[in-house]
Amino acid sequence: MAIAYAARNPERVRKLVLVNSFAAGWRVRADPEEIAWRESLLEMNRRQPSFRRSLLGEMFITLYFPSASQSLIEWHNEHYQQLGPVPNQLKMIELASWIDVRDELSKVRAETLVCHATQDGNAPLAAGRQVAEGIKGARFVELDSANHVLLGDEPAWAEFTREFRDFMGHPQGEAKKSSAAAPAQPRRDPRPDQLIVSGTPTAIHWITPRIGKFLDAHPEISLELDPSPRRVNFETETVDCAIRCGNDRPVGVHVEDLFTVDFTAACSPEFLARHPNLRTPADLVDVPRITPSDGWWSEVWRHFGVAPPNEAQRGVEMGAQMLDGIAAMRGQGVALLTPLFWSEELAEGRLVCPFPDRIDGKGDYWLVYPEERKDWPKIRAFSEWLRGLCAEAEESTKAIA
Repeated sequence: MAIAYAARNPERVRKLVLVNSFAAGWRVRADPEEIAWRESLLEMNRRQPSFRRSLLGEMFITLYFPSASQSLIEWHNEHYQQLGPVPNQLKMIELASWIDVRDELSKVRAETLVCHATQDGNAPLAAGRQVAEGIKGARFVELDSANHVLLGDEPAWAEFTREFRDFMGHPQGEAKKSSAAAPAQPRRDPRPDQLIVSGTPTAIHWITPRIGKFLDAHPEISLELDPSPRRVNFETETVDCAIRCGNDRPVGVHVEDLFTVDFTAACSPEFLARHPNLRTPADLVDVPRITPSDGWWSEVWRHFGVAPPNEAQRGVEMGAQMLDGIAAMRGQGVALLTPLFWSEELAEGRLVCPFPDRIDGKGDYWLVYPEERKDWPKIRAFSEWLRGLCAEAEESTKAIA
């Protein structure tokens, strides 16, 4: 789809990045061996309806991220059992098998980066090389990986992000400038029409469905959101600004306060209906809790004067608040959530708070960036929009205070 769109709309696409891509689906590639094993997998799913979800789930693991850790596989299988849209997936697999945009390759005018895993089992390396060879001037990069979907903890991901950021941050033919030679005094923005924002996964998850208003107000800005909990090195990375949280105010950078973190217990209305005995905070000990190892649970027991559970509860460990909230909305238990991030879900009743107390999360969120960038128009525009978004969300959550 990306290839066809770029070919047919050259005025709208300046740069094109393709990862583990192909111009011809597996039926069009017509490799007898590949067709045979793919047809076998599909036929098993057609003939064994009671096992469709598990078979399709295993097929996707094998094809898309075969080097996944056991914990990721278990997480995938658990959610696939609940969310796997089997009928639609079979249709999508069949549709993808007949894709053929080989004639469109020569029509692409955008500067193009093609990255491909050397052992990709879903789209062979030769398919990626065919894409790169068909687009004039395309750069082809081989990634040492077997995953069709790159995983964040594999070396190939780091290599891809370096290639991607170099490609996006340095126009074709422009030599890279050494960061060591960069002057300390305020300097002009080398990419005034491109904004790269790093942020905690939960913050980026919150921003993403709302970012349209910012883009509508600033059509001249191309935006990249990078969900990452790690600290940004502004000297060596192309990130323009970062949304960060913590207990200690950052030093060595310009800091804008966004909001103070607090949290409350939340669950779905359906979960609350299934647990009518959840009447007091002490009852939280006896109901399923999401990410029970979260340190915030200790603050809950302290705040309400409840004796902590005698032994660790077995429960779903999600690892990020955005996943905790999704699990809570699906009725899997009670989660500890920052109301600001879930203001719409609370207002619409998809999440409810059995107890109104908002507990101090002992931290803050900030927008940070190097001091010399504080007057860059794109950062000023993003800062104004983000602070307004935080204030609007905070106002909407006062009803549960």
